[in-house]
Amino acid sequence: MANLQLQDLPGGGRTLITVGLLACLAINIVVNCSKNAVPSVTVQQLEQLAKSGEDMFLLDVRTEPEYIANRLSFTDLRVSHDSLGNHLDQLPQDKDTRIYCFCRSGRRSTHSTRYLMSLGYNSVYNVTGGILAWQKKGFETVSGPESSDSTSPRSP
Repeated sequence: MANLQLQDLPGGGRTLITVGLLACLAINIVVNCSKNAVPSVTVQQLEQLAKSGEDMFLLDVRTEPEYIANRLSFTDLRVSHDSLGNHLDQLPQDKDTRIYCFCRSGRRSTHSTRYLMSLGYNSVYNVTGGILAWQKKGFETVSGPESSDSTSPRSP
């Protein structure tokens, strides 16, 4: 069998193959981008949700020193993103609970959002910009150690 090369094809064949390859590339980009996208909310949206009294679970995936330095008063659970798998029993058992993942800038919370989605959680959202965006907007934070273990959920 002869090796057929693109330049050996008549003009129309080359065009058809080129168009086909470009279409495949475009479809691949769309599929991969949508596969990697995570549902997100802005800090403004999170602040409005918190004010509204919406039933939600705020998961802060920063380290303990970051959390102690500045945190949101309505945080339900603080667990470092790299040990989230060890604390799944502290997450809501209802996979439809709205969970908002929060970190310093949005990178670790994006990974945590993807992880929780892979576990079957249906309403998980990344808070874009994290504590940096929250502070830039001038929203309130608290600091200092909590009276209870910082990996425990807040009490109602």
